[in-house]
Amino acid sequence: MHKSTTESPVKLNTYEVLGHNLRIHFNEEVVGTEATEDFEQSTIYRYMSAYTVKSASRAEVVESIMRCFYSTYGAEIADIQNGGDAHQLRRTQAKDLADGWFQV
Repeated sequence: MHKSTTESPVKLNTYEVLGHNLRIHFNEEVVGTEATEDFEQSTIYRYMSAYTVKSASRAEVVESIMRCFYSTYGAEIADIQNGGDAHQLRRTQAKDLADGWFQV
């Protein structure tokens, strides 16, 4: 499974526009770092991140999110054929995130 991740010392917005590009940050995970001799304890936010252009269609946005979970189309098909419960949850999440972008 291929995952595009982003780490940040601050919380990120779900939708981030950079020029003509769109980043979608989701599945936030809070990771604490331990204090060391040189650094204080801190909190890091880790996200899965999908990348596309801000003018992408809904279908293209959904596909860019699904690529975070599956590195190839074949891997996605294999997951569907192996029961597909996880695939269905991921697809629903991708559609919800895409709909959120078009409501912004």
